Amino acid sequence: MGAVIVSEIRGLSVRQPWSWAICAGVKRTENRTWTTQVRGTIAIHASTSAQVVNNALRSGEKELPTKDWFTFGAIIGLADIVDIASYGPQHEHDPFAEGPYCWTMANGRFLHEPIPLKGKLNLFKIAPELQEQLRGAETTVIDLDSDPVAAAVAQAMTPEPDPVQSYLELFQEMMATGNHQEAMSITSERLLALAPDESDGYLLRGLMRLQDPSERSP
Repeated sequence: MGAVIVSEIRGLSVRQPWSWAICAGVKRTENRTWTTQVRGTIAIHASTSAQVVNNALRSGEKELPTKDWFTFGAIIGLADIVDIASYGPQHEHDPFAEGPYCWTMANGRFLHEPIPLKGKLNLFKIAPELQEQLRGAETTVIDLDSDPVAAAVAQAMTPEPDPVQSYLELFQEMMATGNHQEAMSITSERLLALAPDESDGYLLRGLMRLQDPSERSP
């Protein structure tokens, strides 16, 4: 069954500063352990957890503004789900892509006024009256070229792509859950190509051969 564009707006709760980054159009990939057939506009909810922001501020590794610069516990904007795929070669140069499932997001925009709301798991349903409010809400798109503070935040939170680590995490997730077997052959080949000495690549290739008799060596 293919993707489904639903008429209702559902919500996705994301921790700060990543929820801000999606609405700012900086983070175009949201990583999840699960997939959905839903496509189209969703509400981006900033969860109440400040753990990621606080950890970054304490460590000094990311030059983020104070915690109060971010909004928590509210719908802060909208974005569109345009595609979902297991992590693969097409994601290797995306600094935010990790997988196991990479949700490609587009058209991030902020509500002029955040809407306080308690978040839920998965793509959660939103009351019809709130959906109507979201459809008619005024939104704004951040121009990083004219907003030096936002540009500095975007630069500070953008990591270096690490495809080897992402493939290793995909492999470990598959070993723990049995999910994403369709991506395993690509994962093993890419691990061996990107990191020839990475033992997990050989382990994964052996595991695939044990699971598929046609791949077994004499």
